[in-house]
Amino acid sequence: MSRTFAKALSAEILFSALGRIVIGSYFVAKSCGLIVDPNGVAEAFSAGMVPGFFVIASVIFEFTAAFMVMVGFQTRIAASVLALHVFWTAFIFTYVPGDAAAISHFWRDLAMVGGLLMVATCERTLLMIDGLLSEREAAAPMPRKPERGDAFSRLRRARKRDAAAEARASA
Repeated sequence: MSRTFAKALSAEILFSALGRIVIGSYFVAKSCGLIVDPNGVAEAFSAGMVPGFFVIASVIFEFTAAFMVMVGFQTRIAASVLALHVFWTAFIFTYVPGDAAAISHFWRDLAMVGGLLMVATCERTLLMIDGLLSEREAAAPMPRKPERGDAFSRLRRARKRDAAAEARASA
């Protein structure tokens, strides 16, 4: 077993990937309507409190960001923005002081925000698209540094010399 593959299968990385997939799949299922919304957000949308365009945009955004978190593509950005979205929708629609059921849903959403923020802080691994892309970039050969006798370095030195001479002449 190669060292890179063994590192990819460590418990920390596997649990991180599993958590990312579970959290992302919750939001994908929620945006597809597979999970019933107990908060009444759908009722608020349908009652006309929120314009229909925002409902469609919210569902598309939630699905896209959750899918990006699941597969590990631009994970930090997607998880951070999804956490912000979940926090504000929870605060706007479920924070009702004095209503125990609404407060429990609010705290559930805050727990999801915490999970998303933990996903955002995870390092890139080979079990996500970001990790595969960074691994490929690391394996790519570095651009060759110009050598001292290189034509570009000679041209650069000549330009510096001309600029210094021009500065002395104008002074």
